[in-house]
Amino acid sequence: MEDRERMNEHDARMEQMNRERMSEIRAAGGQGSGTYRGSVPMMRETMPTVYGDEFRQMYRDNRYDRANKMERNIYKKDKNYKKYKSEDEVFECIIDHLTKGVKFHDKMMDLYGFLGLEGFKKMHEYHYYDETMNRRKAKCYVLEHMNFLVSDNSDEENLNFIPQSWYDYTRHEISSDARRQYIEPSFMGYKQWEEETKELLSYCANELMSMGKMSSFNEVMSMVDDVEEELKHLEELILKLQSVDFDAKHITDMQDSICKEYEEKLEECFEKKIEEDKKKKRYKMMYGGDDERAYARRRSSRTGRYI
Repeated sequence: MEDRERMNEHDARMEQMNRERMSEIRAAGGQGSGTYRGSVPMMRETMPTVYGDEFRQMYRDNRYDRANKMERNIYKKDKNYKKYKSEDEVFECIIDHLTKGVKFHDKMMDLYGFLGLEGFKKMHEYHYYDETMNRRKAKCYVLEHMNFLVSDNSDEENLNFIPQSWYDYTRHEISSDARRQYIEPSFMGYKQWEEETKELLSYCANELMSMGKMSSFNEVMSMVDDVEEELKHLEELILKLQSVDFDAKHITDMQDSICKEYEEKLEECFEKKIEEDKKKKRYKMMYGGDDERAYARRRSSRTGRYI
């Protein structure tokens, strides 16, 4: 009996403490119901947006690496660094940029093909096909996961790096000095394009994360990783060219090795695409299809695996 009375007194004291604590919370303007537990934080109805706004402003303030001497990236567009309202709006921006990227590499192929630099041309040919596949992959992601079409609204602003006068000449009429003159600026333009691509994709990934769209966030972050690898390789190539002061003979001699390298990468690119399509087909056959195929894919009673 005494033990029971002590337990009742303890419960009564705890209940009184709870009531007093809840009264204090309500008096302070807080909301709450039920038993208060000091180790559980109160949930806020509205989360602060200061961090997100500060992060957006950091991108809008034109942050550039020291190698560019703080010059404005010619491919940067302030309208892309806005506060996005929805997931599909973010992907529309990304796909517009990817479409412009395909055009960028197409122009670079024309430039280096005209200059007779087959290695550099093959390098951009690889990126042309790779980014075309990435663009197609992004559009399919939107279509399959969000169920709507994305229109292409990209422009060709700042892609006019081939002099208009060159269209009046043949490749044989371009002097070696003219060739050398355009190689360094073309590589600096290429570097700026990839830097802006990485910057914009990183910004879009941040926007998706702030919306809680983690699957789309991961999709965009895989693109960021690809661009990071491309930038790393590009930086190494630029350093090699700068070490010889963009010497014409050295550039000519390296074309065969670069051409061979990117021919192999092109083969790997298409082989990877074929393998991905096969995986999708196997997945579709495993989880959908007619009854005959479903029977052919029946599970083993012993292992549980498809047979």
